[in-house]
Formats: sequence, C-alpha cells, structure tokens
Amino acid sequence: MPTSLGHRHLDLMDQDCSTVMEAARHGRLRMTPARVLVLSLVGAAVQLGLAVVAFGGWTALSSHPALITLVLVTLGMIFVAAFCN
Repeated sequence: MPTSLGHRHLDLMDQDCSTVMEAARHGRLRMTPARVLVLSLVGAAVQLGLAVVAFGGWTALSSHPALITLVLVTLGMIFVAAFCN
C-alpha cells in the first residue's frame, strides 16, 4: 500500500526517536561529569555576562557584596553538581 510523504516522514521520525530512546536506555547518552561541568560553566558564563551588561559593567556588578557572593556560590554549586549522581 503506497504511503504519502507525510506518513513516511512520521515513520522515519518514530524510528529516530526509538533509536535515541534505545541509546538512552543502555546508558550511551549518559551525562558524564565533564559534560555536566562544561555545560554548566557555559550556562553560568552566559548568565553572568548578561548580568554584567545589565548592571553596566563589572565594576558596577562587583560593588554589591551580595552579588559577588551569588557568583561564588553559583560557581561552587556547579563544581559540586558535576560530581553528584
């Protein structure tokens, strides 16, 4: 029975999703500590960069002790999260 292009596309998508799910089930898509650390550092750098821009520069941001503490606690939590299950 001929299938339309739309149905064929959906069949291919289902096949791709099942392949990803199978890989995840067998642990091949596991987040390693290095991957968690790198992705977390990139995300934190983007957020810190946006905060620096919003406050008008590093000097303005670092003039608030609470914000310096927030940055240091965030970095500490990133390193702890990399090695937690």
